[in-house]
Amino acid sequence: MSKKPLTNGEIHNFYRYGRCHCGAKKWEREPFCAGCYRELSPETKESLRRKFGKGFETAFRVAVREIAGEKSEEIWFGVDKLTGELNIL
Repeated sequence: MSKKPLTNGEIHNFYRYGRCHCGAKKWEREPFCAGCYRELSPETKESLRRKFGKGFETAFRVAVREIAGEKSEEIWFGVDKLTGELNIL
């Protein structure tokens, strides 16, 4: 599995399709599944209402760090070479 930072395009793909970054099913055009969304602070939930190109991408990165319990400024994802799926490392 290769390690790389999450791009804006990959964030858009997570948003558009029916899989959460944790692997659970989610509604298309929603950032996270219900389980991950419940773990977010009210401030982060509010920031996820922003549009693409207007702060959503940053809010998504903050939300993933919050869910993972990370304090780091960067999130690293691995791309599974067989499936092409992204996973938090």
